[in-house]
Order: sequence, then C-alpha cells, then structure tokens
Amino acid sequence: MATAPYDGGASFEWITTERTVPNIELKAHCNDPARAVAVLQQHGASVVRDHVETDTYFAVPEGRLKYRESPVRDSRLIAYFRTDQRTQRDSHFQIAATEPGVHVIKSVLTRALGVRAVVTKRRVTLEHPHGWLANVDRFVDHTFVELEFEYTTPDQRATSETTMALVKDSLGIRDEDILPWSYELVGSLITRSASWREQVPGWADRLLVLGVPGERIAETTAHFTRRAGTPGSGFAATRRYASGIGPDGPEASVTFEHLLYSGEFVEFDHDPQTGHASGIRWDDLTDAFATGRRVLTVVDEQNLRHVRAWLPGVATTTAGDRVDEFMTTTRCEDTSR
Repeated sequence: MATAPYDGGASFEWITTERTVPNIELKAHCNDPARAVAVLQQHGASVVRDHVETDTYFAVPEGRLKYRESPVRDSRLIAYFRTDQRTQRDSHFQIAATEPGVHVIKSVLTRALGVRAVVTKRRVTLEHPHGWLANVDRFVDHTFVELEFEYTTPDQRATSETTMALVKDSLGIRDEDILPWSYELVGSLITRSASWREQVPGWADRLLVLGVPGERIAETTAHFTRRAGTPGSGFAATRRYASGIGPDGPEASVTFEHLLYSGEFVEFDHDPQTGHASGIRWDDLTDAFATGRRVLTVVDEQNLRHVRAWLPGVATTTAGDRVDEFMTTTRCEDTSR
C-alpha cells in the first residue's frame, strides 16, 4: 500500500493490485432477477452486497478506465482490457482503491482525459467460496446478470470454464442473450432508443428488422436498398453506416467511435481482427420513417435479441441460411413478432 500527496500536502491511501489479473466473464440479459439470485445461491454463492454503484468511464485510447463509487465500499480506479465478443470474454484488469470519501483522482482524470460515460446501476453481488462472483444489475430499466471467474493457471482456467458453463445453463442464458458490449455502450443504446421511440409515433407498426449472418449484412442491405428505390416498392430501407478500411480507415474509424459513444447507433457490429465496424444510425432510421412508408432495416442476426430489448414490440424475423430466398421473396409486409 502506497501513500500519494494531494491538495496541498494531505494524503490518501492506495490499495493496488500489483499485477494485471486475468479472468473470464460474460454479461447477459436477465428476465427474472429474483430467480437468477436463487439459482446462483443454489450453486453455493452468497449475497455480499446490495447497493447502488456509479462508474465514471474516462476517454482513453485503449482498453477502458473507470472510477467506481459506492456507499458501502471504497472507491476504486479500474483499468481493464477486454474484447467485445458474443461469448465468454477474456479480460485483464488492475485496481487501485482509495480511502472512502476521497475523490481527487476522479477530478484529476476528468480534467486530463474527459468523461466518456457515467453509469449508475443497482447491483446485487454474490460471491462463491471458490472465488468466482456474479452480479445481478438493474440498469436503465433493464436487468442483466454478469459472471466473473479469475484464474492464475491453465488448470484453473479450465475449471472456471467448466463451472461457468454449468452456471450459465442453470440460469437459462442462451448465446443470443450474451451482451458483447460494456455498460457504457449499453447505456447509450438504451437511452437513445427511449428518446427515439418518443419522437417517432407509430414506429412499431411500420418497422421490420431482418437479421442475417454477419458476413451477409452488406450484400443484403444493398439488395433491399436497391429494391426500396424502385417504383411501387412500398417500403424504405435504411443504409448501414460503416467505418472505412484502407486509406480512409483510421479517420472513418475515429468518426465511428465518436458516433458510437454518443449513442448514435441502434445496433452495431465490430470485427476486432480487421477493425471494421458498421451499424444502423438512429438518424438514418428517422429519415426512412420520414418517407411515410414502411421501413426495413438489416442487422446482424446475433444482435436481434438486443434490438428487441431496446425496441420492445418491434417486428423481427431472421433469414438464417436462407438469405438468398429472403432477398427474392420478402416483402416489408412479411412481419413476425
């Protein structure tokens, strides 16, 4: 534990992890929080905290950096690196905790880096005697469950993966329920969707969201955009905003990231290997509705569960491996809820 000066010679205590800690984790939609807590207790976990927690996310070039505040434990600065993917995710984190009531580090980082998002959630934390923990979170009128398993050796990791799979199955978490994004992004998606629904009356009766495999999104979007432009089509189609690859890639990617953290997307997809990202912008969806016609938008089929959460009551359908058939037969009136 180290002491650092601040504010004219006073001091505060750092409690730090001396190394970056690896873990595996997942975050998923949770329809029944009371049942989730009961299931986790059946697995031997116990409730250790039930409180309101606020995370301030700072604008950093890599990874994530957040300052966590809670009335029941020390504030802490958490740096972590994690890929956004739709499965259990590898994460590496490091924590520095401060004395209660000392928030100077938050002020310093806010001034130096800028704030990207502030997330406040009601969190019930359960811990297991074997070291893993779970959080059941209520956040912007949505509930999520989070599982975290730390490990230090390959054998421990293998054991953690087995246990996580068992707990995941007991909770009834499907692959489509798993969120690939952090709460800072989820918050922007949910908040903007609520605002958009208020601004566009009757949207649920005019919108069809078609889910297709990720590798077919560009092709399918282009197809329906062309069809929407033909006389008598009867529907409008939204384009998909994409970050660039090639000479304009870095600049376009920066623009995409700015729009992303500003809550400008209904849903989005990111390929960490190529850096390519694409998504449906709320503004483009609004422009399509302004035509007065029914609206069709194409998304990654793995994001359909999330879109239904942000847009309750939306009509959705999925093409699966029948994309070509859908492109030749689907009309905007073909909807299923």
